[in-house]
Amino acid sequence: MLVRSGSSVGNFTVGGLLRMQTPEGLRSFPFSTEYTVGQSSTVISPTAMNALYIGVDNPISVQIAGIPSEQIRVSMDNGNIEKVGNQWIARPRTPGNARISASGAVDGVTQGGHMDFRVRMLPTPEAKIANRTGGNIDKNVLEATAGIVASLGDDFLFNVTYRVTSFSVEVYGATTRSEASTSQAFTAAQKSLISSLPRGTKVFFTNIKATGPDGNKDLKEIIFTLQ
Repeated sequence: MLVRSGSSVGNFTVGGLLRMQTPEGLRSFPFSTEYTVGQSSTVISPTAMNALYIGVDNPISVQIAGIPSEQIRVSMDNGNIEKVGNQWIARPRTPGNARISASGAVDGVTQGGHMDFRVRMLPTPEAKIANRTGGNIDKNVLEATAGIVASLGDDFLFNVTYRVTSFSVEVYGATTRSEASTSQAFTAAQKSLISSLPRGTKVFFTNIKATGPDGNKDLKEIIFTLQ
């Protein structure tokens, strides 16, 4: 029996000698045949976005034509990848690029391929107060708000949670007044400061810091004008 292995593509010839017992005795019949090995149909694709993000589970679909999913071997050169249910989960390690490779065997012939992905840090979330990022705000609305939240927005396909860990409320004028919070919530001193301000005052929310699955981040400040 002749077995071919490897990943070469193209036209190949296989031959041999068939021996058969006949009424005239043992006879030999030589044979040869040609066959073609085509490029394997391997599909490796992200199911959520066209890049891999650090700090989240990136779902990946891997398929090789003619090979059951449980017989496909998958590896990743920048991070790790594991099978969860019917898909693969990639967890990249560092920004840059990552190559995901897949392989399997059909009738002793190895088939497979790879795909290169961009690896990115998660986007910086946006700080919001009363679901706003700045501009005019009714003073009563601001006073009734509990604190600051951080969000990547509805357009980002991954469900990623960030938590604001600290921020300051600052007012500039004849004298600068500043009150700090070590959580996402307004402190009593910050609420008192906001309540004391006349309408038309600009209020600055600065030094906003948040933490998420990829670590700590500095967020853009929010500037309101009280109405």
